[in-house]
Amino acid sequence: MTECQYGCGKELTWDKSRKSESGKMIPIEKATNEPHNCPNSPYNKKMKEQDGGSGYKQTSPQQTMDSSEAVLKDRVSILEAAVEAIQKKLE
Repeated sequence: MTECQYGCGKELTWDKSRKSESGKMIPIEKATNEPHNCPNSPYNKKMKEQDGGSGYKQTSPQQTMDSSEAVLKDRVSILEAAVEAIQKKLE
């Protein structure tokens, strides 16, 4: 067991099955079994400063879904164009 390196006092564990997209293990809070997002980390401090000191920038679930939907629509359009090109070659 480890305590947070940024001094917030949270006890952390490491689960090999919980990794970031880049493959790094994510620190998990022992008390909640949820990923640790330390308010004292340099990244979060920088984000707080950029946000005018009012706190973390929050993304609503709807904003996330909208951006995911846009990405999927773009991918579908690309695939549809590829299918159409293949169909024309087969004719």
